[in-house]
Amino acid sequence: MVDIQLFGMVIDSTVLALIVPALGVIIAYLNYRKKPAAHPPVVSQSANNSSGLIQQNANNMSIEKQTIKINSPEIKNASAPIVNLINCTINIQNLSPLDLDKETVLKNISDCFIRNLPEMTGAVIKDASFELSNDKLKLLNVTREKVDQYSKVKGKPVKDANILRTLGNEAYYLGKPEDAFNYFNEALKIDEELKDIRKKATELNNIASVYQDWGKPEKALEFYEQALKIDEELKDIRGKARRLNNIASVYQDWGKPEKALEYFEQALKIAEELKDIRGKATHLNNIGLLYKQWGKPEKALEYYTKSLIIFNELKDVRSADIVKGNIELLRENLKN
Repeated sequence: MVDIQLFGMVIDSTVLALIVPALGVIIAYLNYRKKPAAHPPVVSQSANNSSGLIQQNANNMSIEKQTIKINSPEIKNASAPIVNLINCTINIQNLSPLDLDKETVLKNISDCFIRNLPEMTGAVIKDASFELSNDKLKLLNVTREKVDQYSKVKGKPVKDANILRTLGNEAYYLGKPEDAFNYFNEALKIDEELKDIRKKATELNNIASVYQDWGKPEKALEFYEQALKIDEELKDIRGKARRLNNIASVYQDWGKPEKALEYFEQALKIAEELKDIRGKATHLNNIGLLYKQWGKPEKALEYYTKSLIIFNELKDVRSADIVKGNIELLRENLKN
């Protein structure tokens, strides 16, 4: 061992050998973090501006129906998931587009999405609210560039439904329905080829959402009902409730309140059978909104009140505030 003098201090050469590589990693990471963001700080887009409805996501949690917000909060510490996210981005950035022919490469990209962007890998949640950091947006951008380059060179999409669905979700939330539709359709073809009917139901749901936003209720119903049939075959009761809720919203947008009420009530019944209290409150609110739009304020208030009681009991302040807003708006309309 040799002692080395550095900045007036005597340091063992063995210790120095360990310190220098670590400093190199830290400096490289800090330099990476100094790079300008690929996106502006805030991007807002909404597929549907009707307010007051509470949607259910894949985990059966209620979230506010409002503008999609994709922003870039400051990262205060380099936690393990963030480092992993950055590693994913760097690795994908260094790929050749033709590397996407390899199954192992596609699996690694898909795993990166599942680990770091779980909110973007499943079924579309209409008018949900997400916050994505610049690092997550960069991961999506880098992947989309490689996927598009691969498609141009090979004349076909990458063979991974999860990657295509995630890129479709991003396009959907950013108000690019044509791109979303194309990604979802390509994902559907892969699911059908692999006979993965559970994922097929997700693609059918997402395609239906695009048709609904395009004002094509017949096509939206066609695809939602196909997804519903799969839920029933799989005995996926929660999935069935979400699909019934979606079908109800199509009829609601279409101006057919009787049919909408029929499907909302079926979804409510399932929530009660499953003792899904939060889901029950969600459906009660949505039925209240339907009655309000239907010109039946007394019934609307009845259902809003039931919903609010449950959300207050659950201490779900966000959802309770939505329902309170619905009640206040209803009362203002009654005064006029």
